[in-house]
Amino acid sequence: FLIQYYPGNCTYNEVIQRQYLIAYLTVCYRRGFLFIHWSEREKAISMFETILQNAPYWGKADEMQFEVGRLYEDLDEQEMAIVGYSMVQQRYPRSPFAEPAAFNEVRCSYTLTRRHRYSSDLRMNAAAMAKDFLYRYPRSEFSAQTRLYLNELYREQAEALYFQALVYERMAPSLNSAIMIYERMIKEYPASLWVAPAQARILQLKTRMLKENNEN
Repeated sequence: FLIQYYPGNCTYNEVIQRQYLIAYLTVCYRRGFLFIHWSEREKAISMFETILQNAPYWGKADEMQFEVGRLYEDLDEQEMAIVGYSMVQQRYPRSPFAEPAAFNEVRCSYTLTRRHRYSSDLRMNAAAMAKDFLYRYPRSEFSAQTRLYLNELYREQAEALYFQALVYERMAPSLNSAIMIYERMIKEYPASLWVAPAQARILQLKTRMLKENNEN
């Protein structure tokens, strides 16, 4: 109320500091007492977001934005958590919270791929985030876990392409479509365990096509 109606007649920084303490205690009291109810998380998010609107570059703004992402993640709202963590990196790129926010964004994206196993788009998006994190923070303490995520996503994407090609062998009017998918998988994921089976399938399909052409 003071900030909205009397912004020039109140000790602005003191008001923001008190808002921050109220929001922080809303989370910490419950966390230290028993557990944080969903309503407390949602209330704390609303408080932090209000403070960020009032003072987006206040001294603890980066910490609050990170906390918004973490609280959304606690609520199992991965998409909103990704937005929250992304804002930390966009607004406060030099903050000590930027690196853990980037990793948490990767983790949330990976979690979404666990829920939607057949979504190639989600896998590719999560893999792109993981690659970007490793590029920006090659010596991060989170690098090892990020590589595990990336390797798993690559394995699943290679496997998905392999079985997509198998379907094309049966359904597509031309075997060339299946060969193209196998070749794409080999090119994009050369370290995959599916490379050898894909090479074998390509050889068999080309032999079959040559035989059919000779018969015609």
